Amino acid sequence: MGIEAFLLKAQLRWVDHIMHMPDSRIPKQVFLGQLASGKRLQCGPVLWYKDALKVNLKQCGIDPLALGDNTQDRLAWRTLCHEAVTQFEDSRVEALAHKRAVWKKAQPCSNLSAWPCNSCSRDPSFLTAQSVSFT
Repeated sequence: MGIEAFLLKAQLRWVDHIMHMPDSRIPKQVFLGQLASGKRLQCGPVLWYKDALKVNLKQCGIDPLALGDNTQDRLAWRTLCHEAVTQFEDSRVEALAHKRAVWKKAQPCSNLSAWPCNSCSRDPSFLTAQSVSFT
């Protein structure tokens, strides 16, 4: 399991913990609270925990709007989170493998015999570490 999947799993576990807290607890009030006044910057607002959570839930295929309903049944939520993190990790690994395959395909093959020696026009493959002396 990669570090991204590990952090995602911890984040989803923390959300489950917060959603089961009584409404009087401060962490739940902060998590579910909204700005009473003021504005967020237009040029690049600072992301809050809820913003990052919403992005991660969408990446996992979990509807962020149904978060309160989904977390009521702990067993179903944990199963959903486990499947979502597994699917996220599988797609991440698959994307990395595809990216590596494309990169490997684009790399030119290094063939030393294609470059003859400039001074004697011989194949440079005869050069080995033992036959080359630097003195």
